[in-house]
Amino acid sequence: MKKLLRKEDVFGRMGGDEFAILLPDTNEGGARRVAERLRMPLVKEPHDLNGVKATFSASFGAAQLGDKAARLSTLIKQADMALY
Repeated sequence: MKKLLRKEDVFGRMGGDEFAILLPDTNEGGARRVAERLRMPLVKEPHDLNGVKATFSASFGAAQLGDKAARLSTLIKQADMALY
């Protein structure tokens, strides 16, 4: 992930198989481009995991900080809802 994100972006695990990325100074279109850039290496071809070929998928939800999401907890809920 570090290779695909900017220095100012913050990537972290929320728990289980959920992760969050904070993308400062990024609009919705930019967030979509980042999501696709992160998704493509996962789904492009099978990965070798101890001799077993495994394929992956990833789903992304995005939310933008603003009037409707002035708190981080609200922003995370909105991004989670956007996933579905």
